[in-house]
Amino acid sequence: MLNTNKRGRGRADSAAPNAIQEVKVARKGDAQRLDDIRDAIIKNPGRRPGWLARRMGFDNKTMMRALAQLEARGDLLTEDEKGRLSWFGRTRSS
Repeated sequence: MLNTNKRGRGRADSAAPNAIQEVKVARKGDAQRLDDIRDAIIKNPGRRPGWLARRMGFDNKTMMRALAQLEARGDLLTEDEKGRLSWFGRTRSS
């Protein structure tokens, strides 16, 4: 179900069963995107987040959010004094 506001923009009704299915698909895509970013860091150690973002077609803000998500899921990243990233491994619980 789609509701519209004053400006004619639609938003998904939270009770719609299709909206729940779409969220599940988006999360699966997010996991794949995070895996791709992790792989890019592994293949290109010592690169800055902005370089990785440009290489992968993301903006810097998206990359910075993804780095926080990687760390939250258990990927260990190192960053030197110049902001260059390397992948260090995963936490034992992940």
